[in-house]
Amino acid sequence: MSSFVLETGFAKTAKRIYITEFANNVLDAFTPAGRATKPSITAGLDSPQYLAVDASGKLYVPNNGNNSLTTYLPNGKQTTPTITSGLNIPCAVAIDAAGKIYVTNQGNNTLTTYAPDGTPAKPTIALSAEPQQVAVDANGKIYIANQSANTVTTYTPSGKQTKPTITAGLNRPTGIAVDSSGKIYVANYGSNTLNTYDSAGKQTSPTITTGISGPEAIAVDADGSIFVANYGSSSLTVFNKLGRQTKPTIAGLPNVVGVAVTY
Repeated sequence: MSSFVLETGFAKTAKRIYITEFANNVLDAFTPAGRATKPSITAGLDSPQYLAVDASGKLYVPNNGNNSLTTYLPNGKQTTPTITSGLNIPCAVAIDAAGKIYVTNQGNNTLTTYAPDGTPAKPTIALSAEPQQVAVDANGKIYIANQSANTVTTYTPSGKQTKPTITAGLNRPTGIAVDSSGKIYVANYGSNTLNTYDSAGKQTSPTITTGISGPEAIAVDADGSIFVANYGSSSLTVFNKLGRQTKPTIAGLPNVVGVAVTY
């Protein structure tokens, strides 16, 4: 687990950066300046992967090690639901505007869906090999990075495959995020790059080629800042909406795989 100076006195509405370190079984929080803050979570975690946070600040963590998904209040206290049904080496989770929970499973190459209370729901989607991060836009459209297939596939809220399917510029895609304008951001583990696409799947700017090393999950905040969890360099790097690296850079994050941000 990384060691940082604790920064206190931030308002409850302040932005938080959350990261998961899978081998250390820890979820840590950081201020916008990159300083460690509360909560630091270990309870209930077992090889935590690509986490998500909802509009209320509730944290959702898929645990690769014990086929579960655990949830936490903003203060770090474990809460409901805890999900085990239908999970098979879960990798990533996304939450839509209604609180529906979407999980990618690498053990059987599926996406499983749950109601806000954790009960199974539709759709269940069969995926390509090694599904990684999942994102859901404001309209309920589902986006999945398929690492082995070098594709991003998209689905309607009912689970029907739709456009776009993205292949251009991808090299073992892992992280995916969609902003409020419909821009799609994809991190490529194989080439240490981050590509951007418009809502139709056409490649656009920015393309980021520096400051990224073994990228896993990514997140985009309301300001258009892009957060990249770098497994290769044990760090978190941040870029503005133009693709220029900005502060903070958080180092000393061994086995970092997940990142999520909130206000």
